[in-house]
Amino acid sequence: MNSKPLLLIAIIIASCGCLNTLQTINSKLAYPTITTADTNATPTVAKDGYIIGVHNNQRFGINKSGDMQMMEQLVKIYSKYDILALQEIVDVTGTSPRKLDTMLTSQTYIISERVGRTTYKEQYAYYYNPSTVQLIASGTYPDRYDLFEREPFMGYFKIGNKDIIFIQCHTKPEDAEKEIRNLKVVVDYYKTQYPNEEDIIILGDLNADCSYFQDNNMVLKEYTWTVTDNYDTTVGNTICAYDRILISGSLNGILVGNATVDRFDTQLNLTQDQAKEISDHYPVYIRLLKEDN
Repeated sequence: MNSKPLLLIAIIIASCGCLNTLQTINSKLAYPTITTADTNATPTVAKDGYIIGVHNNQRFGINKSGDMQMMEQLVKIYSKYDILALQEIVDVTGTSPRKLDTMLTSQTYIISERVGRTTYKEQYAYYYNPSTVQLIASGTYPDRYDLFEREPFMGYFKIGNKDIIFIQCHTKPEDAEKEIRNLKVVVDYYKTQYPNEEDIIILGDLNADCSYFQDNNMVLKEYTWTVTDNYDTTVGNTICAYDRILISGSLNGILVGNATVDRFDTQLNLTQDQAKEISDHYPVYIRLLKEDN
């Protein structure tokens, strides 16, 4: 096989500053087709603005979904969200996310393919309220250069009079800084798909604090880091802001207040040990102002 065309592509990409570390092209993931949603429905406006959040639901699978008390607790936590990015879904049968969808009577969901470099795989999902927001399209990022342990998952939503591209990612802790930097490559890719779109939200368990990452002032600095370093998004005794929501500057005008850590232990009157059975992470969320159309 003649490697010159691939080498030329690598040189061009590296020279434009798109990649920090160019890795060998592999066949981990073929280019997927972006799924376009039915856009005929007209959502109503959320009463008090739109609640947008993300939660790493640690190892969400059969064991959790088989525990009805825990599932009822998750419903109490998640029901308020207009869009919730859910991470670390490990159920290969798909039963657990479907069961959660059935129990969340005001929401529906979209889910990614299983992603990960090794035999251990995870899935991402977006649970969203179709009466207040509208799904336009979704797709898994085609990570041809193996930049990510788990390829980010895009959701394109209409929220009020704005169309917003969501990119969620669960970084590998040891590679957090490199993967966070490379999220710019993901954003640039989807901007080529939707060239008129400037409204972007990046969210997820980015492992963006403590020993894994300490440089958010220099990375993706064109975004507002709504969850700042002084937050604690962990349920245990550590004090780390691993989970983040970044918004493009174009959305600053409709951001209501500060990001919030969703302390479900306080809401449900749980001990720390009981809360850790749900997850070792709290959800975090922001509220976007409803605008007149």
